[in-house]
Amino acid sequence: MIVVMGPASVINPAILAHEIEALTGAGFESGNLFIDGRAAIITQDMIRKEQKEITKIGGTARGVGEARSARLMRRGIRIDSVMPEYAAADTSLMIGMALDHGSTILYEMGQGFDLCIDHGVDPVYCTSRNCTPMQALADIGVPPKYLGDVYAVIRPYPIRMNNRDESSGPYPSREITWEEVGRRCGAPHDITEYTTTTKLKRRVFEFAWKRIRTMVGVCSPDFLCLQFINYLSWSDYGKTHFDELVHETRVFVNRLEDETRIPVAYLGSGPGHEHMVDRGIDARGDCPKK
Repeated sequence: MIVVMGPASVINPAILAHEIEALTGAGFESGNLFIDGRAAIITQDMIRKEQKEITKIGGTARGVGEARSARLMRRGIRIDSVMPEYAAADTSLMIGMALDHGSTILYEMGQGFDLCIDHGVDPVYCTSRNCTPMQALADIGVPPKYLGDVYAVIRPYPIRMNNRDESSGPYPSREITWEEVGRRCGAPHDITEYTTTTKLKRRVFEFAWKRIRTMVGVCSPDFLCLQFINYLSWSDYGKTHFDELVHETRVFVNRLEDETRIPVAYLGSGPGHEHMVDRGIDARGDCPKK
Protein backbone atom coordinates (compact mmCIF):
# COMPACT_ATOMS: atom_id res chain seq x y z
CA MET A 1 0.00 0.00 0.00
CA ILE A 2 1.20 3.50 -0.88
CA VAL A 3 0.14 6.49 1.22
CA VAL A 4 0.12 9.90 -0.45
CA MET A 5 -0.31 13.32 1.14
CA GLY A 6 -1.15 15.79 -1.62
CA PRO A 7 -0.44 19.48 -2.12
CA ALA A 8 -3.59 20.56 -0.26
CA SER A 9 -2.53 18.71 2.90
CA VAL A 10 -1.93 20.65 6.12
CA ILE A 11 0.67 18.97 8.32
CA ASN A 12 1.94 19.32 11.87
CA PRO A 13 5.58 18.15 11.63
CA ALA A 14 5.69 16.86 15.21
CA ILE A 15 2.56 14.77 14.75
CA LEU A 16 3.78 13.54 11.37
CA ALA A 17 7.10 12.39 12.82
CA HIS A 18 5.32 10.62 15.69
CA GLU A 19 2.91 8.84 13.35
CA ILE A 20 5.71 7.77 10.99
CA GLU A 21 7.58 6.31 13.96
CA ALA A 22 4.48 4.48 15.20
CA LEU A 23 3.62 3.10 11.76
CA THR A 24 7.20 2.02 11.11
CA GLY A 25 7.15 0.15 14.41
CA ALA A 26 3.98 -1.59 13.26
CA GLY A 27 5.60 -2.76 10.04
CA PHE A 28 4.71 0.03 7.61
CA GLU A 29 7.59 0.84 5.26
CA SER A 30 8.36 4.55 5.39
CA GLY A 31 9.42 4.39 1.76
CA ASN A 32 5.75 3.92 0.89
CA LEU A 33 4.87 7.39 2.17
CA PHE A 34 4.95 10.22 -0.37
CA ILE A 35 4.31 13.84 0.61
CA ASP A 36 3.93 16.63 -1.89
CA GLY A 37 6.49 19.36 -1.29
CA ARG A 38 3.73 21.96 -1.63
CA ALA A 39 1.82 20.74 1.44
CA ALA A 40 1.43 23.38 4.14
CA ILE A 41 3.01 23.30 7.59
CA ILE A 42 1.31 24.06 10.91
CA THR A 43 3.46 25.97 13.38
CA GLN A 44 3.06 26.30 17.13
CA ASP A 45 2.19 29.99 16.66
CA MET A 46 -0.71 28.97 14.43
CA ILE A 47 -1.98 26.55 17.07
CA ARG A 48 -1.73 29.15 19.83
CA LYS A 49 -3.61 31.69 17.75
CA GLU A 50 -6.44 29.25 17.07
CA GLN A 51 -6.65 28.31 20.72
CA LYS A 52 -7.32 31.96 21.51
CA GLU A 53 -9.70 32.75 18.66
CA ILE A 54 -11.43 29.74 17.14
CA THR A 55 -12.40 27.46 20.03
CA LYS A 56 -15.56 29.55 20.48
CA ILE A 57 -16.98 28.07 17.26
CA GLY A 58 -16.22 24.51 18.27
CA GLY A 59 -13.08 24.04 16.18
CA THR A 60 -10.33 21.60 17.07
CA ALA A 61 -7.79 24.45 17.49
CA ARG A 62 -5.03 22.40 15.90
CA GLY A 63 -3.88 25.16 13.58
CA VAL A 64 -5.43 23.86 10.37
CA GLY A 65 -7.47 26.96 9.62
CA GLU A 66 -4.53 29.25 10.39
CA ALA A 67 -2.27 27.25 8.07
CA ARG A 68 -4.80 27.53 5.26
CA SER A 69 -5.21 31.25 5.93
CA ALA A 70 -1.45 31.75 5.84
CA ARG A 71 -1.30 29.99 2.49
CA LEU A 72 -4.01 32.25 1.06
CA MET A 73 -2.17 35.33 2.34
CA ARG A 74 1.06 34.11 0.67
CA ARG A 75 2.88 33.70 3.97
CA GLY A 76 2.45 29.97 4.43
CA ILE A 77 5.30 27.50 5.01
CA ARG A 78 5.74 24.54 2.70
CA ILE A 79 6.89 21.19 3.96
CA ASP A 80 9.73 20.97 1.44
CA SER A 81 11.46 23.80 3.34
CA VAL A 82 11.11 22.10 6.72
CA MET A 83 11.19 18.33 6.16
CA PRO A 84 12.75 17.82 2.72
CA GLU A 85 13.54 14.21 3.56
CA TYR A 86 9.82 13.44 3.36
CA ALA A 87 8.71 15.89 0.68
CA ALA A 88 10.08 15.09 -2.73
CA ALA A 89 7.04 13.92 -4.61
CA ASP A 90 4.83 15.42 -7.29
CA THR A 91 1.82 13.58 -5.95
CA SER A 92 -0.64 14.87 -8.55
CA LEU A 93 1.50 13.27 -11.26
CA MET A 94 1.79 10.07 -9.21
CA ILE A 95 -1.96 9.79 -8.75
CA GLY A 96 -2.68 10.56 -12.40
CA MET A 97 -0.29 7.83 -13.54
CA ALA A 98 -1.82 5.37 -11.08
CA LEU A 99 -5.32 6.09 -12.40
CA ASP A 100 -4.10 5.71 -15.96
CA HIS A 101 -2.91 2.23 -15.03
CA GLY A 102 -6.24 1.24 -13.51
CA SER A 103 -5.37 1.64 -9.83
CA THR A 104 -7.96 2.53 -7.22
CA ILE A 105 -7.41 5.71 -5.20
CA LEU A 106 -9.02 6.19 -1.79
CA TYR A 107 -9.01 9.85 -0.80
CA GLU A 108 -9.98 10.94 2.71
CA MET A 109 -11.58 14.36 2.87
CA GLY A 110 -12.62 15.85 6.20
CA GLN A 111 -15.95 17.27 7.39
CA GLY A 112 -19.36 17.26 5.73
CA PHE A 113 -21.36 19.35 3.31
CA ASP A 114 -23.22 21.37 5.94
CA LEU A 115 -19.85 22.64 7.23
CA CYS A 116 -18.70 23.71 3.75
CA ILE A 117 -17.27 27.23 3.88
CA ASP A 118 -19.06 28.29 0.68
CA HIS A 119 -22.15 26.08 0.53
CA GLY A 120 -22.74 25.18 4.18
CA VAL A 121 -25.24 26.38 6.74
CA ASP A 122 -23.29 29.28 8.26
CA PRO A 123 -20.19 31.27 7.15
CA VAL A 124 -18.77 31.46 10.70
CA TYR A 125 -19.56 28.08 12.19
CA CYS A 126 -17.97 26.11 9.36
CA THR A 127 -14.78 24.40 8.34
CA SER A 128 -11.93 26.15 6.50
CA ARG A 129 -12.60 24.60 3.10
CA ASN A 130 -15.18 23.47 0.59
CA CYS A 131 -16.64 20.00 1.11
CA THR A 132 -17.67 18.90 -2.37
CA PRO A 133 -16.55 16.27 -4.91
CA MET A 134 -15.07 19.07 -7.00
CA GLN A 135 -12.89 20.18 -4.09
CA ALA A 136 -11.69 16.63 -3.56
CA LEU A 137 -10.56 16.42 -7.18
CA ALA A 138 -8.86 19.81 -6.94
CA ASP A 139 -7.06 18.87 -3.71
CA ILE A 140 -5.21 15.96 -5.28
CA GLY A 141 -4.97 17.28 -8.82
CA VAL A 142 -7.26 14.75 -10.50
CA PRO A 143 -8.94 15.84 -13.76
CA PRO A 144 -12.76 15.61 -13.94
CA LYS A 145 -12.54 12.87 -16.59
CA TYR A 146 -11.54 10.40 -13.87
CA LEU A 147 -14.61 11.03 -11.73
CA GLY A 148 -16.82 7.97 -11.45
CA ASP A 149 -19.86 7.45 -9.26
CA VAL A 150 -20.38 9.90 -6.40
CA TYR A 151 -21.85 8.56 -3.16
CA ALA A 152 -23.38 10.94 -0.62
CA VAL A 153 -23.29 9.60 2.93
CA ILE A 154 -26.11 10.96 5.10
CA ARG A 155 -27.84 10.19 8.38
CA PRO A 156 -31.46 10.48 9.61
CA TYR A 157 -30.50 12.84 12.43
CA PRO A 158 -27.89 15.39 11.32
CA ILE A 159 -25.24 16.45 13.81
CA ARG A 160 -23.03 19.44 14.53
CA MET A 161 -19.98 19.58 16.73
CA ASN A 162 -20.32 21.45 20.00
CA ASN A 163 -18.13 24.05 21.60
CA ARG A 164 -17.37 25.05 25.15
CA ASP A 165 -20.51 27.11 25.74
CA GLU A 166 -23.06 24.64 24.36
CA SER A 167 -23.44 26.24 20.93
CA SER A 168 -21.86 25.90 17.51
CA GLY A 169 -24.07 27.91 15.23
CA PRO A 170 -27.51 27.55 13.67
CA TYR A 171 -29.07 24.66 11.80
CA PRO A 172 -32.24 24.82 9.67
CA SER A 173 -34.14 22.17 11.62
CA ARG A 174 -35.17 21.75 15.25
CA GLU A 175 -32.50 20.72 17.75
CA ILE A 176 -33.40 17.69 19.84
CA THR A 177 -31.56 15.56 22.40
CA TRP A 178 -29.84 12.20 22.20
CA GLU A 179 -32.30 11.02 24.83
CA GLU A 180 -35.13 11.83 22.42
CA VAL A 181 -33.44 9.99 19.55
CA GLY A 182 -32.91 6.98 21.80
CA ARG A 183 -36.53 7.04 22.96
CA ARG A 184 -37.87 7.23 19.41
CA CYS A 185 -35.81 4.34 18.08
CA GLY A 186 -36.02 2.20 21.20
CA ALA A 187 -32.26 2.06 21.83
CA PRO A 188 -31.42 -0.28 24.74
CA HIS A 189 -28.58 1.98 25.97
CA ASP A 190 -27.30 5.53 25.84
CA ILE A 191 -26.42 6.50 22.24
CA THR A 192 -25.01 9.97 22.93
CA GLU A 193 -22.24 10.81 20.45
CA TYR A 194 -19.08 12.75 21.21
CA THR A 195 -16.63 14.45 18.87
CA THR A 196 -13.46 12.50 18.13
CA THR A 197 -10.94 15.27 18.77
CA THR A 198 -12.51 17.61 21.31
CA LYS A 199 -14.53 14.90 23.16
CA LEU A 200 -17.55 17.20 23.39
CA LYS A 201 -21.16 16.05 23.11
CA ARG A 202 -22.44 16.40 19.56
CA ARG A 203 -25.57 18.40 18.90
CA VAL A 204 -28.33 16.53 17.06
CA PHE A 205 -31.24 17.78 14.94
CA GLU A 206 -34.33 16.70 13.08
CA PHE A 207 -33.72 15.71 9.47
CA ALA A 208 -33.43 18.78 7.22
CA TRP A 209 -34.98 18.02 3.83
CA LYS A 210 -33.99 21.41 2.40
CA ARG A 211 -30.31 20.77 3.17
CA ILE A 212 -30.43 17.38 1.46
CA ARG A 213 -31.89 18.96 -1.66
CA THR A 214 -29.16 21.63 -1.57
CA MET A 215 -26.44 19.00 -1.21
CA VAL A 216 -27.84 17.05 -4.14
CA GLY A 217 -27.94 20.20 -6.27
CA VAL A 218 -24.32 21.11 -5.54
CA CYS A 219 -22.70 17.67 -5.36
CA SER A 220 -24.89 15.71 -7.81
CA PRO A 221 -24.39 12.28 -6.23
CA ASP A 222 -25.21 9.15 -8.17
CA PHE A 223 -26.16 7.20 -5.05
CA LEU A 224 -27.03 7.82 -1.41
CA CYS A 225 -25.73 5.87 1.56
CA LEU A 226 -28.01 6.26 4.58
CA GLN A 227 -26.12 5.48 7.78
CA PHE A 228 -27.53 4.96 11.30
CA ILE A 229 -30.86 3.46 10.24
CA ASN A 230 -30.93 1.90 13.70
CA TYR A 231 -31.59 5.46 14.93
CA LEU A 232 -34.91 5.23 13.07
CA SER A 233 -35.71 1.88 14.67
CA TRP A 234 -33.43 -0.26 16.83
CA SER A 235 -35.18 -3.27 15.34
CA ASP A 236 -33.05 -2.61 12.24
CA TYR A 237 -29.77 -2.91 14.16
CA GLY A 238 -27.39 -5.24 12.34
CA LYS A 239 -29.79 -6.03 9.50
CA THR A 240 -28.25 -6.77 6.10
CA HIS A 241 -31.28 -7.15 3.82
CA PHE A 242 -33.70 -4.41 2.80
CA ASP A 243 -36.77 -6.62 3.10
CA GLU A 244 -35.90 -7.19 6.78
CA LEU A 245 -36.23 -3.52 7.69
CA VAL A 246 -39.25 -2.16 9.52
CA HIS A 247 -41.98 -0.27 7.71
CA GLU A 248 -40.95 3.14 9.10
CA THR A 249 -37.43 2.80 7.72
CA ARG A 250 -38.72 1.81 4.30
CA VAL A 251 -41.02 4.84 4.29
CA PHE A 252 -38.09 7.12 5.09
CA VAL A 253 -36.00 5.59 2.30
CA ASN A 254 -38.85 5.93 -0.17
CA ARG A 255 -39.27 9.59 0.68
CA LEU A 256 -35.52 10.18 0.33
CA GLU A 257 -35.61 8.76 -3.17
CA ASP A 258 -38.75 10.69 -4.08
CA GLU A 259 -37.38 14.00 -2.76
CA THR A 260 -33.90 13.69 -4.28
CA ARG A 261 -34.48 11.43 -7.30
CA ILE A 262 -31.31 9.62 -6.16
CA PRO A 263 -31.36 5.89 -5.30
CA VAL A 264 -30.35 4.79 -1.80
CA ALA A 265 -27.79 2.10 -2.56
CA TYR A 266 -26.57 1.34 0.96
CA LEU A 267 -27.99 1.55 4.48
CA GLY A 268 -25.77 1.32 7.55
CA SER A 269 -27.45 -0.59 10.38
CA GLY A 270 -24.75 -0.49 13.05
CA PRO A 271 -21.10 0.27 13.84
CA GLY A 272 -19.57 -2.87 12.32
CA HIS A 273 -18.30 -3.20 8.77
CA GLU A 274 -20.74 -6.09 8.34
CA HIS A 275 -23.71 -3.95 9.44
CA MET A 276 -24.66 -2.81 5.97
CA VAL A 277 -27.62 -3.30 3.68
CA ASP A 278 -26.36 -3.49 0.09
CA ARG A 279 -29.35 -3.13 -2.21
CA GLY A 280 -27.30 -4.26 -5.21
CA ILE A 281 -28.19 -1.31 -7.43
CA ASP A 282 -24.81 0.33 -8.06
CA ALA A 283 -24.19 -1.29 -11.43
CA ARG A 284 -27.51 -0.60 -13.08
CA GLY A 285 -28.14 2.75 -11.38
CA ASP A 286 -31.89 2.42 -10.90
CA CYS A 287 -34.05 1.87 -7.86
CA PRO A 288 -35.36 -1.59 -7.07
CA LYS A 289 -39.04 -2.08 -6.54
CA LYS A 290 -40.10 -0.39 -3.31
